[in-house]
Amino acid sequence: MRRFEDRASRPFSVEVNPSAWLPVGRMSAQSCQQVLQALERIAELATLAPVSPDALRAGDHDLFVMTVNGTLEARYELDLAARVVRLVDLSFI
Repeated sequence: MRRFEDRASRPFSVEVNPSAWLPVGRMSAQSCQQVLQALERIAELATLAPVSPDALRAGDHDLFVMTVNGTLEARYELDLAARVVRLVDLSFI
């Protein structure tokens, strides 16, 4: 049980998939900062949320979509077992 508690108390980190770097390179520094800040906020909220041992064992990756500044659509996954919020893809809308 101690192992679950250690993993569940660790903060979430933010990662960017290699496939998402190309759109990141095409955006302004301000837009990039807005996307990263939104992902960091999601990581903070995920860290505070309770995670069940079953969710950690399943290794599921839930995929989400958010709109940033009305011009970008960011797809990200929440990897509960690895405690990672991962930017999967960015597209301009």
